[in-house]
Amino acid sequence: MASVEQADSAAEDSDSVPGQSATGEAQLTALRAALASAEQGLAAARDAQLRAMAELENVRKRAQRDIENAQRLALERFAAELLAVRDSLELAVQSAGTADARSLAD
Repeated sequence: MASVEQADSAAEDSDSVPGQSATGEAQLTALRAALASAEQGLAAARDAQLRAMAELENVRKRAQRDIENAQRLALERFAAELLAVRDSLELAVQSAGTADARSLAD
């Protein structure tokens, strides 16, 4: 905003010199247009930054969820494999209790 105030001040100074009034007003108008354009660019850049930060946060959360899901799936598979081993061991224990030496040799 200081540049607008400086431009206003410069325009007022140029008003006192004949023939430079139009030039000063044109400069002031150009400076105001440049300021408005810069402010729009700043707003667009800020918006892009916020969107990028939000996207980064979403990617981080998605990656964390994927890691948790992979760990849970690995644990479920391991547990399922252990159940099959447990069943086999139970059958072996039952068979061992009722078997004699001849049936084990066969």
